[in-house]
Amino acid sequence: METHFKRLTAKHASCGSNPNTKAIQDKVWAEIRDRVNAVGNRTRTIDQIKQRWTNMV
Repeated sequence: METHFKRLTAKHASCGSNPNTKAIQDKVWAEIRDRVNAVGNRTRTIDQIKQRWTNMV
């Protein structure tokens, strides 16, 4: 998650001036989802992973 943290919280993510912000974030969350599902016993959605991340921080 640390490797993706900067891409999720970078300036482009907070100001919204970059038209590719949503695409960048979606790609990062998809990568995280794929890695989580590769090691877990159940399949999780991006929304479930985001909620768990929010609960941890």
